[in-house]
This record gives sequence, structure tokens and C-alpha cells, in this order.
Amino acid sequence: MLEPGPNCFYLPYGPRKSLLCDPDARLTKGCRVVVLLDGRCATIGTIINERPTDFRTLRVRSEVDGCEFHMRFGRRTKDVKVGRVIAITTSML
Repeated sequence: MLEPGPNCFYLPYGPRKSLLCDPDARLTKGCRVVVLLDGRCATIGTIINERPTDFRTLRVRSEVDGCEFHMRFGRRTKDVKVGRVIAITTSML
């Protein structure tokens, strides 16, 4: 398991679940990521780039209601933040 970094953040994910995301974690093909635009969740998906660490355009595959779609995010786009999902936490309350 990856150790959480100082810039980690939690994102609510369904009832009593949260995703622990680390924007400083290394991105690899097939890893799960959260993409934030202007501080809001744009998508949660899987990276499909061959070499995502040196991307110009990050390609993310997501699935919603059984429909698969691909989204592209430019590295230089203002207010884009990508965090690798390193854990899913569950509240016991």
C-alpha cells in the first residue's frame, strides 16, 4: 500500500465511503485516479496512457451506468488536479 503524502485529500464516494487520493503519488497505466476541475470532481477512472508520468494529455477511462467513455485532460490546463486513489475508507458509524 502507498503511504499518504502531505497533500492527500478525501473525496466522498457513496454512502459511508471515501477515496483517499494523493496528487503526489506516481501515476502508472491502469491506476485509478480522481480528476478535479476547479476543485470539483470531474471524473473517477483509470489511466489509459502508456507513459502517464510525462503526459501532455492525460487520458482517463470511466464507466457510468454501464457506458464506457474516455476523457482527456491537458497537463497545462488551469485548475486541473489529478490524484491517485491509494485507499478506499469506510465509516463504521
